[in-house]
Amino acid sequence: MIYTGHKGPVYCGAFEGTGTYLLTGGHDKKINLYNVNSSKPVATYTGHSWEVHDVSIASDGRTFLSGGVDKTLLLWDVTAKRVIRRFTGHQHLINAVFLELRPLQPQRHMTEPSGSGTFDRLLAFH
Repeated sequence: MIYTGHKGPVYCGAFEGTGTYLLTGGHDKKINLYNVNSSKPVATYTGHSWEVHDVSIASDGRTFLSGGVDKTLLLWDVTAKRVIRRFTGHQHLINAVFLELRPLQPQRHMTEPSGSGTFDRLLAFH
């Protein structure tokens, strides 16, 4: 299947836990969400001011993290299509991001960003 929807190069992609959905980030500063059975995006997320270099979706599929050239990590709510939290502080572009589920309250789990890797040889834990 060929997925359309980005204007320019696509730099990253990540599947959610069941393999039904695919997130992609690209040069156009957008993140697209696809159902793998359809070639067109089911949702588009905008919030980065420069190209998106990596995305990582939580195992529960409710949130994802993105990072890129604007040196910013964004934690997104998939359904609401909005940024939950913005992380700043990197001095160079972000090349890699990853997530981990951490218990924040008894009997409740929330996705928290775990880390990011940057061009300045920095691995930051958030």
